[in-house]
Amino acid sequence: MKIKTIFFNLLILMIVFAGCEKEESDYDKQVKIDDGKIEKYLADKKISANLAPEGYYYQKIKENTDGEVISKNDVVAFYYSMRLLDGSELDTYMDTLQSPLLFKQGSNALWPKGLDMGIKKMHVDEHYRFYLPSYLAYYDYSLNDYFPIFSNFIIDIKVTGIASETEIQDIELDSIKSFIAKEEYENADKYASGLYYIETEEGEGNKPTTGDYVTIHFTRKYLDGTVIESTENKPVSFYLGSNKAIEGLQDGIRLMKEGGEAILIMPSKIAFGKSLQVLPIGLREEMYEENILLYDVEPYSPVLYEVELIEAK
Repeated sequence: MKIKTIFFNLLILMIVFAGCEKEESDYDKQVKIDDGKIEKYLADKKISANLAPEGYYYQKIKENTDGEVISKNDVVAFYYSMRLLDGSELDTYMDTLQSPLLFKQGSNALWPKGLDMGIKKMHVDEHYRFYLPSYLAYYDYSLNDYFPIFSNFIIDIKVTGIASETEIQDIELDSIKSFIAKEEYENADKYASGLYYIETEEGEGNKPTTGDYVTIHFTRKYLDGTVIESTENKPVSFYLGSNKAIEGLQDGIRLMKEGGEAILIMPSKIAFGKSLQVLPIGLREEMYEENILLYDVEPYSPVLYEVELIEAK
């Protein structure tokens, strides 16, 4: 009897195990599909590439083993180009006359996420080509203007330099000083946080303090004049001291009076910090509008606010 019982239980376990083996998740299926497509592409093109444990492939287009090694928390400066396996070009940002893009390595500050894994293999002044499967990129997310769901990408990366956040902050402050001198803002008041405050219209009402409910109009720009966002005819309201606005904006508002207007210029450490670097860069605006991204500002960017304080109560 015991033998029959044991045999029966083993049979049930085998059936259950066999059933479990047959059940494959949609994600696992997609992994196999992606891997197969990339493997076929490399074979058809007779491309020799290295397979990383995470699942992406990479080629060393240009090596520089004497260059600095990229470490976690380094701010990496780079250029890139990006296309699909079928050759469709999504974006090219390889013009060295433009400032390189920045991201903080190892802090989930770069999309597609597979690049954050891959770039840490590189040295400064190297050029790698990455073949990223969708499960290390945008998986089932798509935008018609850029790519369909389950897209696999070919991304070229050229790393031009690394720096600490402290070094980046020093560079930002220098750029702000140069901008203020160029614009001839003689009445710019500097504060310890790095904020520059320029009053353009003195207010006559209340001066807000932490906890007050303020209503403002603002236009946010990069220092080159590019408008990032504007409230236009829809003022925004929030409590000072809450997390509804960045530190530099709140500090500037505390210096104003109702009815006043001012220009606030601030480094990224009191603005949007390391933010999130998104490739292709044209994807940022649409992802922000869809509330996928919290911020619409590029990483490590000084910003300028033109602010009107409508009310404080």
